[in-house]
Amino acid sequence: MNAAKKLVTFVKKETVLCIAGLLAVVSMFIIHPSADYFGYIDYRVLALLFCFMAVVAGFRSVGLFEWLIKKMLCYVKNARQLELVLVLGCFFASMWITNDVALLTFVPFAVAVLQAAGLTENLIFVIVMQTIAANLGSMCTPIGNPQNLYLYSLSGSPVTAFLKLMFPVTAVSLGLLLVTSLCIPKREIKVQAERAILEQGAADRKAAGRAISDRKAADRGVSDRKMSGAEVSDKEEMVRENAKDEKVRLCGYLTLFFLCILTVLHVLDYRMLLAIVIGVLFVLDRQLFTKPDYMLLITFVAFFILVGNIKNMDGFSAFLRTHVGGHELAASIFASQIISNVPAAVLLSGFTENINALILGTNIGGLGTLIASMASLISYKHYALTPQSKKGKYMKPDNVALIGTFESTSRGFGFVSVEGQDEDIFIKASDTKNAFYHDKVKIVITLPKKGDKRAEGKVIDIVDHEIKTLVGTYQRNKNFGFVVPDNQKIACDIFVSKEHEQGAVTGSKVIVKITDYGKGGRNPEGRITEVIGHIDDPGTDIMSIVKAYDLPEEFPDSVKKQLKSIPDEVDEKDKAGRTDLRDVVMVTIDGEDSKDLDDAVSLTKEGDIYHLGVHIADVSHYVTEGSALDKEALKRGTSVYLVDRVIPMIPHQLSNGICSLNEGCDRLALSCLMDINSKGVVVGHKICESVINVDRRMTYTSVKKILEDNDANEIEKYKELIPMFKLMEEAAALLRKKRFARGSIDFDFPESKIVLDTKGHPVKIEPYDRNVATKLIEDFMLVANETVAEDYFWQEVPFLYRTHENPDPEKIIKLSTFINNFGYSMHITDEIHPKELQKLLEKISGSDEENLISRLTLRSMKKAKYTPECIGHFGLAAKYYCHFTSPIRRYPDLQIHRIIKETLDGEMDEKRMGHYASILPEVCEHSSKTERNAEDAEREADRLKQVQYMTEHIGETFSGIVSGVTSFGVFVELPNTVEGLISMESLTDDFYRYDEKGMCLEGVHTGRKIYPGTKMTVTVKNADIMTRTIDFEETYI
Repeated sequence: MNAAKKLVTFVKKETVLCIAGLLAVVSMFIIHPSADYFGYIDYRVLALLFCFMAVVAGFRSVGLFEWLIKKMLCYVKNARQLELVLVLGCFFASMWITNDVALLTFVPFAVAVLQAAGLTENLIFVIVMQTIAANLGSMCTPIGNPQNLYLYSLSGSPVTAFLKLMFPVTAVSLGLLLVTSLCIPKREIKVQAERAILEQGAADRKAAGRAISDRKAADRGVSDRKMSGAEVSDKEEMVRENAKDEKVRLCGYLTLFFLCILTVLHVLDYRMLLAIVIGVLFVLDRQLFTKPDYMLLITFVAFFILVGNIKNMDGFSAFLRTHVGGHELAASIFASQIISNVPAAVLLSGFTENINALILGTNIGGLGTLIASMASLISYKHYALTPQSKKGKYMKPDNVALIGTFESTSRGFGFVSVEGQDEDIFIKASDTKNAFYHDKVKIVITLPKKGDKRAEGKVIDIVDHEIKTLVGTYQRNKNFGFVVPDNQKIACDIFVSKEHEQGAVTGSKVIVKITDYGKGGRNPEGRITEVIGHIDDPGTDIMSIVKAYDLPEEFPDSVKKQLKSIPDEVDEKDKAGRTDLRDVVMVTIDGEDSKDLDDAVSLTKEGDIYHLGVHIADVSHYVTEGSALDKEALKRGTSVYLVDRVIPMIPHQLSNGICSLNEGCDRLALSCLMDINSKGVVVGHKICESVINVDRRMTYTSVKKILEDNDANEIEKYKELIPMFKLMEEAAALLRKKRFARGSIDFDFPESKIVLDTKGHPVKIEPYDRNVATKLIEDFMLVANETVAEDYFWQEVPFLYRTHENPDPEKIIKLSTFINNFGYSMHITDEIHPKELQKLLEKISGSDEENLISRLTLRSMKKAKYTPECIGHFGLAAKYYCHFTSPIRRYPDLQIHRIIKETLDGEMDEKRMGHYASILPEVCEHSSKTERNAEDAEREADRLKQVQYMTEHIGETFSGIVSGVTSFGVFVELPNTVEGLISMESLTDDFYRYDEKGMCLEGVHTGRKIYPGTKMTVTVKNADIMTRTIDFEETYI
């Protein structure tokens, strides 16, 4: 039954092949198969068809048709103009590249254009008109179609005689096509020229802007203090590799196309062409061997066999000699309807001397039935494979399908990340199935991973659209508008009809709800749901980022209601049963602008033992499990620190009030009291619920002045605390030495501080000062986090750990191979130890290649995340690690506090352990997700303000260091951490080539090499706020 269904399906899809094959088989019973059959087949025609189909498929694979679509849309204003261009393109092209090739080229192009323009209802009409146009246009020249080539060669007539015969017919045909075009309504098309131009012009700048933001994401450091994504560079490298590869392939396909034309003109032998095409495709893209329509080629073979057998049937031959003579025109028209015009020309030419009549007849006859012209078959086949026909060849390999998240790029191709797989899967532009950014998609692997080259796949189904709304800038036209997304990874804009613009004007920042994600190349459509403000209004820029990342703005009423029951000061009854540490001298050390002070430190020394206390605000006392406050805190996951505002995890009434360890105020805390010996080892500890009272609110600047600058005024002001600060410096140095001795890695990449005026405009950008005071607090928080994690690991209670897995061995091997170019090496075993990377960073310290190798080392790392299992922390070289010290701004810390308190109070029974075991996996996953979202929003806000700042400095000159090298230019970072791009075109002292393996640019004439870490003097050329890009040009002194 299954085989029968398959047979029926095959017959429906390949009707013409089945008819031709059946007729050929019937003829075999009369003329039995023999070696003569091989002489029936026109191998030249088959070879040309195969080569043209493969080359056209190559053009599609590199996005040539998509590029041509955009160009075409720039020159048409309505449907009539668009469709006339598509039809006349076939008409004139067929004169020189044959009607078959013209249709092979223009029909898929027309399908893509009409889908992009929203004119799919005209698809049948246009393809029929293209088929007629190709057949009519091909009449005009001897090389216009296969039958002309054959009959012209047979006639021996001069070219002028052929043109004199066919030109009048061709001229009349052109007139009829133009008249027919008047039937097409002049309705406006959705995809306007302005949109195509804007999308095309912004593509490269979007790619550059995304490259900068992605690099910033990757370069935030491997220590948990600033761990972020480290896989971005691989994707950036893939983008560069693919762009370079596409150019090479396009040149190859253009060359092959030219060779095909030469073969049509008999300049090149078809066998040589076939060998060249096969060889080039084998090198450029072997998948193209699957693209030609082999069923169509077999259809040709069947017709050749049929015609060959007919010529050898004596009775039938005699019949033809009798009836063809004197009736050549009618006979050729009639025969073309049955066996196609090319076989008809071959068959009838043996029974008459009137070749001119056959030329006219076979060309006119080709306009009849579906099989009257092989060109018509080509059109039909291409239409059958469009989604509208529902006759395409499609196989759903559900048994091997994977589900993942699609990430698009401005160049059309994308990547799919699949849960449980370390490396994303590359998706060609032709294989995305029009998936939108962050769609959940079903894919199949088309090319497995090989060496350093990642696996390739094809989207076979879109499971779900994750992005329902997005933020962008509105551009208004006369009868419609469109939203250009702020997200640089979304390459297409969103069409908005006039009735859905909600009063938005050009330059409005808006939220658009997507109502149609587009199909077959059409842009998505949507309706505006909110106008945030105009792009020039103060605060609109940051508010757009808040909306884009779906960051909460207001706390719900249920939270506000709960806040009313929380006192402003600690109730005496809440202090009962806690360890009273109010007599212990302690301080908070934070930035000048900090208001939510969640950690305090104390330190004394007895003999060789340091008694370090890390005291953390007991937020869980007020944010109880399951309460409105708790649900909202879990939903937010983390506080978000944007350049001009803080979006808190818990309300400011708590974070800046009773939960903040303010100077001179009694506060509830969880204290980790540690005894540390002279080697930096924690030899004893106690974790307890406490009551504390902070003696002084210190700042990083003040402590730096005391310990580093020996500032007399500052020392006098805090003279009673000076001994404790000196002890802190000693203890921190011991802890740091101990941590580094075991292999902890510290990437000290610069971070910036952006100063704004009252209107939110940046007036100053300076590097963030990581001094003795900031390092001191880091060291104390790190040791407290480790101590708490180890304690609760051995208690075997459900817990929430901060983990950082070992790097991918392949990436480490790749790094090791690369650093060999600079004379460095690493000892690599089955598992890399962090100490090896630490040693590498020590070796390169101060060298010219330090910046380059440091960044590559960072990018070889995995992302830190939250897990319920204790996997360890590779970057810190720690077996046990958690986040305990910031419950005001991180939900995992708050969750840990609850577990600690329940354990201390003896309430952690089997029921509660089961409860935590069930909820912690989801808490971990959600917290990791909100952390990444917050980091992305913070990074985008910083980048926005950096670009705004540089708009005031266009034309100014700065010294900088190359931070990255790509195939399209070099990125240069200024001392204030602002990064910009010098494009290849702006490097005017030489012609540079990109050395992919050496990761540098090399001058062709001077031999100059530009590596990351190279010092350069640059002038600010441009700063584009919309695309978040800054352009530099090198200043030659």
